[in-house]
Amino acid sequence: MLAQRLVKVAPTMIVPIPITTETQNQRGFNQVSAWLEKCEINEILTCISTSKAVQSMKTRRERLQTTQPFCLVTENLDLTGQRICIVDDVYTTGRTLRHASSCLYESGATQICTVTLAR
Repeated sequence: MLAQRLVKVAPTMIVPIPITTETQNQRGFNQVSAWLEKCEINEILTCISTSKAVQSMKTRRERLQTTQPFCLVTENLDLTGQRICIVDDVYTTGRTLRHASSCLYESGATQICTVTLAR
């Protein structure tokens, strides 16, 4: 179903939300990237910190006040003209997707859409 949705969206680039190094070490994989294993993805975002507080333990206000957790893997990456689809697992407040979008827009992305598995 996810792959079908991405075909309809027709992005030039699919970007999964990254996980922290701590989460990667605990879990051993990024669940979003795993769902996209049959798609061509571009892992161009990374987490600034190596660990973060679990989102489910935060209040709505705390989630909305979260500082930018992402940066581009490569500085000065030119995304001019790219139609990017950001994929995440759960949409609660939208803050994670807005942070990711901000990084991509600052690098020239023209259009960004988002797809999440659950809300």
